Amino acid sequence: MLSEFNKILLPQGTEESFLALDSPWSDDKDAVFSLDKKSFNYIFEELISRGAINLALLPDSGYTRHLDSYDKVLKTRTYIVDEKTHIFESLNTFFKPIAEELDIDINQCKPSSTFNYQRLIVSNEENFIRKQKLKSFAIAYENIYPLIIGIREKTQISLELEKTIDSLQALKSTCRSENSRKNCAVLLGLLNTYKPVEVPGLRVLKSFAPLELVDNFEYFLKDELYREYSYHASSLGKIKIKTQETIDDIKRVLSKFLKKNNYSDTIDFGSKIISTSTGVQLPTFKAIQTLLHETTYLPPIISLPSLISTARDNWEKSTRYGCVNFGVNIMQDSIDTEQELSYTLTTSNKEQIELVFKTRGKFYGEEVGVEMIPTNCELNDSVLELFKSFHKSNFTKPITCDIHKNSIKFSDIELTYGKSKIEVRFCSCCQDTFIHVCAQLLSFHQ
Repeated sequence: MLSEFNKILLPQGTEESFLALDSPWSDDKDAVFSLDKKSFNYIFEELISRGAINLALLPDSGYTRHLDSYDKVLKTRTYIVDEKTHIFESLNTFFKPIAEELDIDINQCKPSSTFNYQRLIVSNEENFIRKQKLKSFAIAYENIYPLIIGIREKTQISLELEKTIDSLQALKSTCRSENSRKNCAVLLGLLNTYKPVEVPGLRVLKSFAPLELVDNFEYFLKDELYREYSYHASSLGKIKIKTQETIDDIKRVLSKFLKKNNYSDTIDFGSKIISTSTGVQLPTFKAIQTLLHETTYLPPIISLPSLISTARDNWEKSTRYGCVNFGVNIMQDSIDTEQELSYTLTTSNKEQIELVFKTRGKFYGEEVGVEMIPTNCELNDSVLELFKSFHKSNFTKPITCDIHKNSIKFSDIELTYGKSKIEVRFCSCCQDTFIHVCAQLLSFHQ
């Protein structure tokens, strides 16, 4: 009866938050961190609360590589986005004139990768004004990419709406090319049709992943009320839909669903703020019409960071040996993103001290790394000696990239121990290797 159900696009890099120890940490065995495939269940659990019956993955996602190992019911509801030329053609239609004006090779830009060309040139630029232009380009380029996928695939997406609008406005005011300014104006016109709305949904009170998730989800899929909820959630992306009527329909259906099913201890009624396009005064430029391809769908924008955070909290309680929580996605949102990293150290006098660091991902020319600045104490000689000791003891064997076969030894990592900060820098062939090296090096166990 209902042919269109809600789909959500999982952002690149989500897997970075779900690294776990493969085995117990002991004196005679190295710590090995890798993606915990069970974490996929906890993400799916949160998506179910949003009425998602299907999940879209990008080809480079860590979860894509493990898709065959998931439970059949989850695997059949997950598909990989085809990133072929039409998506990049649409993206480059808007950004090619801007890239040419900024002397950027558009063919080298990679919107779905943390280690990419456009971020590298930002980090290498010394001229402040040009650096800001390049940074605005990188932010806009990487956020319009999921928007185009959302339009093509009719999925709900996650992007930084305000930051994207600010970046496009900055480019529009500084670019000299008429085509560049026009394309910025077109994209701004599209994004400015989005307004925040409060949408009813389900709220997971007690995680039932991973053991009960598959059975419950299979039950949901067969439940006509849940399928109707998913249909109305998907309808929020239809340009000519009356949003308030759709919200009322969702509220009505969920009320029936919760009364019919006894989930009082695990699921309850909740609500989320999302951004939907009003469809009012959409730009009429040919580029937009080409992008929309006569579709009547503009993807709702949801906050996936909060969803992933909840999934991670539930997953962390189930990990057998321990997990990594030092902010491995410090470079995911932007070069300047900061996160906290804390250690509890036992000194030679058996005193315990807690160190809190402001942690920032860094590009050093062709190298990458992490800058750690203490926020609650000084790095005195005894503390630095402790760090030197555990860094070396953590990294007793080289790490080899499964994809590129590059190997990184402890001697390949440049560690700078200063009174004001600790710096880690090394050459990394890809994002997975960066994560693995940082997990091995920075996760403390004394």
